[in-house]
Amino acid sequence: MIFKESLRRSLVKAIGFRIIGLIMCFLVIKLGSSNDILLAVQINISALILYFVYERIWNNINLGKIEEHK
Repeated sequence: MIFKESLRRSLVKAIGFRIIGLIMCFLVIKLGSSNDILLAVQINISALILYFVYERIWNNINLGKIEEHK
């Protein structure tokens, strides 16, 4: 069995990720380093972790999953 994503699922995931990402970026800027290079590293590391966790959570949500049989 192969799963595809519906357009609705992709849109909900993308919009949700950007909202959470915006909040995360704001918090890292407010709480992070005053050094620009270190701040960029902190934002990228936290974005990587956020993306990993976000995708793992969405793997357990059935909204918009389409099953294809071969």
